[in-house]
Amino acid sequence: MVLSVEETGRLLCGLRPGPVGLVVKLLYGCGLRIHEAISLRVKDVDISGGKLEVRSGKGNKDRGLPLPKSVVEEWRAHLAWVAQVHARDRSAGLAGVYLPNAMAVKNPSAALSWPWFWCFPAKGWSKDPRAGMLERRHHVHENAVTRKLAGAKTLAGIAKHVTAHPMRH
Repeated sequence: MVLSVEETGRLLCGLRPGPVGLVVKLLYGCGLRIHEAISLRVKDVDISGGKLEVRSGKGNKDRGLPLPKSVVEEWRAHLAWVAQVHARDRSAGLAGVYLPNAMAVKNPSAALSWPWFWCFPAKGWSKDPRAGMLERRHHVHENAVTRKLAGAKTLAGIAKHVTAHPMRH
């Protein structure tokens, strides 16, 4: 299902401010897939350069994309909030974020570092069975994005079935 330009505009206007709303704007503005958006790391976003890097996208490929100018100020405010979440996690002594296998072996302390922190962290902590049940913060779940889209669709008065995938097109 593809939305018209007018429907897309209404949907985007119906998004409430916040991290998940920013994810939806990236789906549309950058053509990201949902998992590519929610798994962005701080190091993958270059606000001053106006670009972001998608790591291990479809086909396990990396690619660079322009960051839409319409979200730059929202990104700045969002990353300031993410920095506070990161600082609270460090103060609480959490294990850090999940790292890809090679990085976890090569530089395990990167899990605690700011560059490797999620751009879209989950609200709470969870136990990671891959890491011996250590408590850590993961990225926001895809279902949060789906729920946000459903709410925006209702506010926009769109009768079509709206999912994250058509936002890319």
